[in-house]
Amino acid sequence: MSYSFSKRLENTTFEEAVALITKGLANEGFGILSSVDMKQTLKTKLDEDFKRYTILGACNPSFANILLNDEDLMGLFLPCNVVVQEDGDAIKVSAIDPSSFINIVNDEKIEAIILQVRDRISGAIETLNSK
Repeated sequence: MSYSFSKRLENTTFEEAVALITKGLANEGFGILSSVDMKQTLKTKLDEDFKRYTILGACNPSFANILLNDEDLMGLFLPCNVVVQEDGDAIKVSAIDPSSFINIVNDEKIEAIILQVRDRISGAIETLNSK
């Protein structure tokens, strides 16, 4: 079972890819709660050089509210991470497939929400196109 959705973007800058996925997620009801620049973090903390690699923490407040009110430990799976990274001469955008941890949950209501989140995140990835 795959645990992510990915799309490789040709002829797209790193900044454009971040903007595209941010817009795609917004169209699906997600906002970006956090952005972690791993290249900068690894350079600052370890003096290691790394490719451009940003982790975006995406959240749909409506779904998060339902999940957290049903099971407060669902916060362990929030926010949904999206990675934008250099991939040779292209940019790769990947997002977590929330259904990859559905077997951990034993609650039909939560499982239904997870599947809806999955559909929206995969939809955001599918809208990405190279310039």
